[in-house]
Amino acid sequence: MEPFDKDQKQLLSYLKKVANKRVAKGPFNEFNSLIAELAVCELKNYIWQPSEGYDAISQDGEKIQIKTRMLPQNGKLLQSRISRFGSAKSIKNKQDNYKFDRGNLAVLDGDLEIAEIWDLPVNVIQTRESAQKKRMQKSGNEAARLLGLKFSNFIKQPAQQHYHVDFLSVGKRLGLQ
Repeated sequence: MEPFDKDQKQLLSYLKKVANKRVAKGPFNEFNSLIAELAVCELKNYIWQPSEGYDAISQDGEKIQIKTRMLPQNGKLLQSRISRFGSAKSIKNKQDNYKFDRGNLAVLDGDLEIAEIWDLPVNVIQTRESAQKKRMQKSGNEAARLLGLKFSNFIKQPAQQHYHVDFLSVGKRLGLQ
């Protein structure tokens, strides 16, 4: 299978076109995750292969889970949350599966273009989500829904940042670099 074929490129273009038309009428984010998955695959030469637990495969055979955030206009990206990488959705779920090797966090700009991609190995993501889960277990509410990591927690070292050459990085804009 090709890393990113003509049909996938057409699908990405069409999704962006439809989403941008719809956004003009009001909030619309139903396609954001799919747009980000396809765009990351195109930029990083991944094979798009959505499966249980991962979205793509790298040229080295690593399974990649891709999460998405839109660049907010209110500047509160660091406080925003991303959905969980692990499979557990509440504290009572003892099993927390991570069926991937690396996690990518794609930040889309207002035109649904990749602004940045942040990358972490699965063991770092597991450690960060596990620490959050332990904090929530102290509350004693076994039915509590587990929250995803805050953006600021995901991008801490050793996260690797990749960003579009024509885009001022989020870190620079927020004074982190």
